Amino acid sequence: MVVVSDTSPLHYLILIDSAEILAKLFGSLLITEGVFQELQNANTPSKVRDWLNPLPHWISVQQPLHTLRIPHLHLGESEAISLALELSANLLIIDERIGRKAANQLQLRTTGTLGVLNLAASQKLISLSTAISALQTTSFRADPRLIAELLRSTP
Repeated sequence: MVVVSDTSPLHYLILIDSAEILAKLFGSLLITEGVFQELQNANTPSKVRDWLNPLPHWISVQQPLHTLRIPHLHLGESEAISLALELSANLLIIDERIGRKAANQLQLRTTGTLGVLNLAASQKLISLSTAISALQTTSFRADPRLIAELLRSTP
């Protein structure tokens, strides 16, 4: 299974001590150099920067051969979409609404941080309510109605 991640989902999963669920769910994860650099930015919480040093064995950095220029997206998002497209990825993990819309228009299958947490909860890897509570202590933002619906639909 080929899974590519953008910055935001990995950032938030690290912050809530849940990044390892990506390895359990997908085996491995691809990120681009742009995503890696965004995760290492001086403004990124030290918890995230430290977690990536050294890079876990199940995460690989790979550059797309060509990066699509997608208006209103950062380099990491554009690279992640481009790599997912080039590799015919099974899944692109991306939170940004504009990025998801662009990826979906390119026929890429997408999910975000909440989708990953929901999948992990469905496989009994985590407690969704606990993970969402932890996520809400960060700067992560999502429509409260979406969060409420996820919590209602999880057994």
